[in-house]
Amino acid sequence: MQSIALAATKSGATSPDLQEMAALGNFGRSSNHVASQMISKYCQSSTIQLPEPYFADTPVNVKTLDGWAQSTKSVALYLPHEWFAWLEMEEQAAGFNDLQEFWDSHNMGDPKLDGNPVMAAACLKINV
Repeated sequence: MQSIALAATKSGATSPDLQEMAALGNFGRSSNHVASQMISKYCQSSTIQLPEPYFADTPVNVKTLDGWAQSTKSVALYLPHEWFAWLEMEEQAAGFNDLQEFWDSHNMGDPKLDGNPVMAAACLKINV
């Protein structure tokens, strides 16, 4: 999410929401801090239902007393399209003013939309 927001701001997007997200992890230079900063910034309410992470056992390099070693760790993965769908449903992000125009011009028979959470969010918000 942070790298997508940073790319958008470098392309000229000026939304305050994007600027804040792009700044996470010292603008991506400290990427290991992005997840914790996202949690502390956006996930403090116990009343919100956030997208659930997917966990994958992934080989990672870990620092040991003797140097570096490879170990398998469970890593949480958040899918960007699920986060964007949640942000839109909760009205937590700017930039959705032209959503109706987008869906009016999009082919609703597109197979990429079948079962897509973004499409589910759009169907709840607009008449497609």
